[in-house]
Amino acid sequence: MGLFGKLKEVLRKTKESLSKKLVELFAKNKLGDEFYEELEDILISSDVSVKTAMNIVENIRDVAIEEKCKDKDYVVKLLKDELYDTLTEAEEVQITPPAVIMMVGVNGVGKTTTIGKLANYFVSQGKSVTIAAADTFRAAASDQLTVWAERAKVRIVKHAEGADPSAVVYDAIASVKAKKTDKETNIYVNREARKRIERLLRGRGPDEYVFPSRQKDPETHQRRPITRQRAYQIINGIARQAGIQERIGCHTLRKTFGYRYYKATDDIVSLQRILCHSSSRETLLYIGVIQEEIDNSLRGFKTVW
Repeated sequence: MGLFGKLKEVLRKTKESLSKKLVELFAKNKLGDEFYEELEDILISSDVSVKTAMNIVENIRDVAIEEKCKDKDYVVKLLKDELYDTLTEAEEVQITPPAVIMMVGVNGVGKTTTIGKLANYFVSQGKSVTIAAADTFRAAASDQLTVWAERAKVRIVKHAEGADPSAVVYDAIASVKAKKTDKETNIYVNREARKRIERLLRGRGPDEYVFPSRQKDPETHQRRPITRQRAYQIINGIARQAGIQERIGCHTLRKTFGYRYYKATDDIVSLQRILCHSSSRETLLYIGVIQEEIDNSLRGFKTVW
């Protein structure tokens, strides 16, 4: 059974359980405080949020009292109307691209599914969508999001499990900016690195990747590039060999390079261009120099009373 099949099955069971409980409630209880309290409990136990359940029951009770209603069939109609209004009444969110939507919530509330639905909706509106899989701590979180990204046919940026979530967000935004501007970035490669790359590329075609994986594209039959997760694993493996126990990634290396370059040259303008930042302040914040300068100034600060 696929994902949608499981979802339908869960919803079917919820519907049958709710219907059964409501039938039993209307059969045994008279309209009154006890009836409405039990109705509220039934809604909450059927995955209706506490606030929504309270609002629905309060609205039904107010109408029933105002109209001096004692007919259960009429209350059933009121309940149907309230449920329909609750499910259909939603404000249209006005979004002006480029925009960032952050999904926050406890486990199991439907964040991943909602992201997939939003991605599909925006694609149907002719918009370009990139998903950032910033939940790097929950097991298989990025894998689940990848499934939805593939269904909606949108790009997804993800790192290895346990990576820095802020690095994922940064890379996602940077990739969107780069795609939007279509700016070409020249990257200087020193002589030793160039020799190693040339050895790696020896005997390969012009369309082959520098770091290919074992997986092949089903259409072109060419080997795909290694994933971000694999690159992360390789980098951390080398770090362990060098005695570095902290988790590091491409983002860590980029920041470290930026910091070392600035300390060696004091040339923030060139570093800004190298990192493709929009301002020198953004670069200083990125490499942590502004915070470092603040900390140093506070260490030497003395108050005279």
